[in-house]
Amino acid sequence: MKEGGPCKGPGEDEGTLCGGTRSSCWYGKRDHQFCALHRTAWNRFRQHGATEEAEEATALTEVDAVLGTRYCEPSRMKPKQRRNEVKKDTLQFCVQGTFNCGEDDDRGETDTRWQTLDELVEAGCSREEFEELCAAHVKQLQKTMKRDAKRFKTASELGQ
Repeated sequence: MKEGGPCKGPGEDEGTLCGGTRSSCWYGKRDHQFCALHRTAWNRFRQHGATEEAEEATALTEVDAVLGTRYCEPSRMKPKQRRNEVKKDTLQFCVQGTFNCGEDDDRGETDTRWQTLDELVEAGCSREEFEELCAAHVKQLQKTMKRDAKRFKTASELGQ
């Protein structure tokens, strides 16, 4: 067992903390450590706040549009990772679509989330559909960039 802690997870009595100082694995930064038993509760709290009933986990079932792409999430990177070259081997897609709780969830909910390529494949997105969605995204991106580029001064205007 690795010494650490004290665990900031909830204790047995209301309004108390776990306080454990021994765990096989610690999660979180030094001032906000959680033992392995409280990691799930902490992650749920970070996602949903203090609500008693967190939303059910949902999965993408229908893609309406690709709104963006990214290679990384800077807020989850360590400073050293942000300063150095970012690996460009795993692309994520900002997708708007329908997300369902399970097979018996007929309506689902429209939402916008970052999805991996594997999640798009699992959602049943075909190669043709993916190519159409990406082409529409690139076309819109080029249109927006061309419009926004007009806001910059030219090199001659900057005196270069």
